[in-house]
Amino acid sequence: MTDQVLHGFLESAAADAERVCQESDCLRLSPDPATGDPPRTYQGLLKRTEHYVRDPEGAFVVTSRPIPFQIHFPDDYLRSLDPNLQFRVLSTSRQLVHPNVSGGVVCLGGRFRPGTRLRSVVEQFYGIATSRVAAIDHPFHLQAAEFFLDHLDAIRGFRNEPLWRRPLAARVRVESLSMQQALSDGEAS
Repeated sequence: MTDQVLHGFLESAAADAERVCQESDCLRLSPDPATGDPPRTYQGLLKRTEHYVRDPEGAFVVTSRPIPFQIHFPDDYLRSLDPNLQFRVLSTSRQLVHPNVSGGVVCLGGRFRPGTRLRSVVEQFYGIATSRVAAIDHPFHLQAAEFFLDHLDAIRGFRNEPLWRRPLAARVRVESLSMQQALSDGEAS
């Protein structure tokens, strides 16, 4: 690889991918070793998220089946002037019914820029997959946007696991022995 800046970005993305897997219970990323070292492509799986798909009869139905996806950083990822770069970074083989998804291609939205870090790409996709983020005003998939507008209450009721695991320290309550002693002394009187 001759582009040292891209190489540095890909090394950083590999570290991000490891942290993402450590910090999430519902998302897994695996580097595709065939794309080099450091890898430029990751296979992902998002689990335990409610989302809409089209059933064989064509109806939109809610499911929580895993969503396989792929993140790919093309050669021009850091320096692209292509307004369509956001369509070339993330794709899914699951046919999600969502205003930002059409034919497996995922539109990462207007805030996406060249050089967006892997963790931010993952967070944006999680928002899309869980329907917390949807481009209703400028949809990539018009029929899905119309469906979303008609079913906002159902979508707001989706039960999805948080993307990031809460730190253990946030759930642990530590009291000093003197505090416990004071409480015991207060009960004794």
